Amino acid sequence: MLALGIDPGEDALSLALVELSGRTPRLVGAWREPRSALGLAEHVRAMRERHCPAAPDAVATALPGRQATFRLLRLPFVDPARLAATVPFELESVVPFDLAEAVTSHVPVERADGQTTVLAAIATRDAVRRHLDEMREAGIDPAIVEVGPIATAGIFERGPGDLLVVEAREDGALALLRQGSLAALHALDAGTASGDEEMRRRLRWSLLATSGEGVAPKVAAIGAGADVARSVAAEAGIPVTDAHRLLPTWLDAAPLENLRAIALAARAAGIAKTGTNLRSGDLSYHAPSEEARRQMRSTGVLAAVAAGLALASLGATVAARRSELAALRSRIASEVRSVLPGAAPGGERDQLESAIEGLRKRRSTLTGASGERPPVLELMRSILAAVPERIPFEVDDFALDPDGLRMHARTDCYESVDVIKRALKDVPGARDAEVKDVKTGVDGRVEFRASVDLGPKDAS
Repeated sequence: MLALGIDPGEDALSLALVELSGRTPRLVGAWREPRSALGLAEHVRAMRERHCPAAPDAVATALPGRQATFRLLRLPFVDPARLAATVPFELESVVPFDLAEAVTSHVPVERADGQTTVLAAIATRDAVRRHLDEMREAGIDPAIVEVGPIATAGIFERGPGDLLVVEAREDGALALLRQGSLAALHALDAGTASGDEEMRRRLRWSLLATSGEGVAPKVAAIGAGADVARSVAAEAGIPVTDAHRLLPTWLDAAPLENLRAIALAARAAGIAKTGTNLRSGDLSYHAPSEEARRQMRSTGVLAAVAAGLALASLGATVAARRSELAALRSRIASEVRSVLPGAAPGGERDQLESAIEGLRKRRSTLTGASGERPPVLELMRSILAAVPERIPFEVDDFALDPDGLRMHARTDCYESVDVIKRALKDVPGARDAEVKDVKTGVDGRVEFRASVDLGPKDAS
């Protein structure tokens, strides 16, 4: 496997190739050139043609400059679903744009005592899309779009001791590796001019603040301003070590000024320990193998279409008849929906007959056409007139059928129930009234069920 890492720095463009054979990686080479006036896409294309002996199997690149923001977040839970839902909102407060315009990525770096430390990154969707367009213009489709400082921190070996990695460049960072875990990661704007006292002062403050109290961790400085960083660390009394001693053995002779590109190549090869990927959602990467499968499926479809053309004459006739039938059914369904909104397609005749029957029953109920029962409105007025105004009376449920009415009601006391029962017997057309299931409800009021027969009295 051949993996390519692309580091589009502000002043220079770096490329690195890593070959992975079995489990043993090998650094093929790392190259760095000042940024060209041709533009990023043309510069990447030219460097790739000069240095890549074959097309890479995987590519990782970093957003240029400070187009992405990163944070270490400590959250009081470990559930992956909750982490995925919470991290974007934790990042929203540190960027001047809405989450709707953003792409986020996160990776857990430590779990302990029900808590999770998450390394998270966020960038605008437009920035990621523009970067991908530039890479595609250069003939490259990167599987990973990383945040540069995160890739650099992930390439270092994590031992039992503490280490402070200083990537001294315009878009660099300080990474504190404590007891094998990433404990801090802070952006660092460190130029290369050793005479810039303001820059040295900021760098000294960042080193001391990140080191914390107690025994200061060793400092490994890399990047274009590594010499300045080592000088400032020595002045501050912080021990300095050779970065090569803390890198994997296959990077013993790696050029440290190209370490970010090398780390990106390691990410593409899948051998880096920590990393994020801003290619998500509609910007997700589709591997060439997936594209090949899609093309094979398309070829199969075309073959099936070609075979189907042999039956085109018969198929055309059948399709025409089916089209006419479908059009007729669609028209019928449209007419039914005009009178029965929400009617499901199919069985339009049964639905119309059922609706007509329902309307007939409703008319019978409302007009009192069934037997000798009075109309509904007249019956309701009669009940209101029969019950004395001093008796509080609320109806929760009311059902009416050809033989009578059924209702569930509430009143204030059991004596009122007796009054209501006697009043229901006085309703015009009432043959009998019955009250049952009288009880005190949860609200303290008395609830009951009443039925009034409205059919004609027996001749006897």
